[in-house]
Amino acid sequence: MTSSAPAKATPPAGAQALPQALRDLIRETSLAQGRLGIQVVDVASGQIVFAHHADEPLKPASNMKLLTAAAGLHLLGPEYTFKTEFLADGRPADGVIHGNLFIRGYGAPALSGEQWWLMAREIRARGIRRIMGDLVGDATWFDDEARPAGWPSPTEDAFYNAPISALSTDFGSITIVVTPTREGLPPEVVLTPFPSFFTVDNNALTRGNNTNLTVGRTFEGGKNVITVGGRIATDASPSISYRSVEQPTLYALAAFREAASREGIVIEGSNRVGVAPREGRVVYTHASRPMAELTRIMNKLSNNLTAESILKALGAATAGPPGTTEKGAAAVLQYLRERGVDTAPLVIADGSGLSHDSRVTAAAFAQLLVAVQKDYTMATEFMASLAIGGVDGTLDDRMNGVPAERRIRAKTGHLRDVTSLSGYAHTREGKLLAFSILSNAAANSWEVRRDIDRLCSALVDSPVPVRSEGALGGQP
Repeated sequence: MTSSAPAKATPPAGAQALPQALRDLIRETSLAQGRLGIQVVDVASGQIVFAHHADEPLKPASNMKLLTAAAGLHLLGPEYTFKTEFLADGRPADGVIHGNLFIRGYGAPALSGEQWWLMAREIRARGIRRIMGDLVGDATWFDDEARPAGWPSPTEDAFYNAPISALSTDFGSITIVVTPTREGLPPEVVLTPFPSFFTVDNNALTRGNNTNLTVGRTFEGGKNVITVGGRIATDASPSISYRSVEQPTLYALAAFREAASREGIVIEGSNRVGVAPREGRVVYTHASRPMAELTRIMNKLSNNLTAESILKALGAATAGPPGTTEKGAAAVLQYLRERGVDTAPLVIADGSGLSHDSRVTAAAFAQLLVAVQKDYTMATEFMASLAIGGVDGTLDDRMNGVPAERRIRAKTGHLRDVTSLSGYAHTREGKLLAFSILSNAAANSWEVRRDIDRLCSALVDSPVPVRSEGALGGQP
């Protein structure tokens, strides 16, 4: 029995060559509004297939995560893990620490409920049953800048605005589940996974057939308060909301204390922030998920806290602790320069793209995407981190049932007046194209997303001419 490679599909009969198809779409759609930068490159040859204002620095939104991901995977490695250390300021004796237990964070962004319970179980497995002193969180591996320049203020409680710390839990957010009870009574409010850190102010009612519920998080008197108001219908399904949490280091300590209590570990003292002593005895060291998996979380789900943690970790690794946004940005810019990217017009204000201060060109994104494919040490992990058109991540409800479905792997981006998409297109001819589409100051973001998806179908369906609009320079 013999096998052969599947035949390459051909573009539809009469299809326009790709450059002309893209020009027509730009002219005829909402993409003609505002400022637009596009570059498309044949990955195999490095030939620029199409360019439109590709050298204009524009707000990238979450496409910024592509720079963070590539630099993180290359400089730290796909197998890199963030450690979380547990230290005692005295030798444990007979299951008791006669002093404080310190938790020193190194930036792990995705410590979930399961992992805190695992950490508590590991502490118990080492025979520790009681801590006579305090539980102390050490977050000094990063600086104390909770949010980069250009981010929303702490009063913005959206989960994507979670503050950054070297010691945090559950991406700096809390899940709030509101469930109707009986007519005229307050609904049930459940916080997960660690409710002890919060105060709940529930002024909502279960009433009628319509739901008009408000759920928020305020920060008053040093406390995170979950506020619930309005009404939820008696027959409504549970309402699920996500909110950011202030004081992330103390939130992490509350998570461990709850997990430790379930494992029968008694902590006599209070939770506080401090610095672990140099002579502290390491009781246990927890390793996070590897960088490759964290990069998938960051890109497929567009998680901002993960991006900022990786950026500051890059800063600490390349310029020494504490990790800062500025040190991390310098590492990313150096990584790009080594790949021949013109970094003069670039501004890296953060690692996630939430900042309105960042600026990147479509040409820089396209050149990076080509360079990544030539880096065998991390190309597969990088590609696997991108959302697949019509299938998963932030592209699960886009490109469904059109030529671009399953043939686009890319990173989405969205801010006020900003819509972006950069990644790879696999054409019907079997070519792999790197592309970047950055739209700023457009009138209707929904229309722009729709029309960007039309561009993606053209990338997949249209013949790629042998003649090109130039070639990339620099090193892979």
